Amino acid sequence: MVGWYVLVTIGIFVFAILLDAFIGIGLGTGNTVAGIFAAAVPGDVFYRRTGSLPSAAFSWRMAGLFTVSNVLLGMLSLIASAGAYAQMLSSSFFWIAFAVLTAISFVALRFAFSWGAKLRQQKVQKRAV
Repeated sequence: MVGWYVLVTIGIFVFAILLDAFIGIGLGTGNTVAGIFAAAVPGDVFYRRTGSLPSAAFSWRMAGLFTVSNVLLGMLSLIASAGAYAQMLSSSFFWIAFAVLTAISFVALRFAFSWGAKLRQQKVQKRAV
């Protein structure tokens, strides 16, 4: 499941870079929102594999794994920028904002994962009728 999430998130990130480089359109915060909705893909895959909705505990566990992968992908992005953000990283405000936004993302990822499974369930039920 985490593999699906990481692949979709990286795909969105690459797409955003290409849009900015070739067309001049920057997604800005839309990139973050798209990354959150990327959690719906593994939710969809979960329902297709199991035929049931994920439990609340499993959804929270997946959100935790998605959040960790987001932080790791963000760290890779910072490392790739070759220290351009060194001053920002030394700011205490940055770390407070980082913690708050990570917590918000964690909750949003949990609900997006469950939402993806719920959407697949609705499609399956609609086809059965």
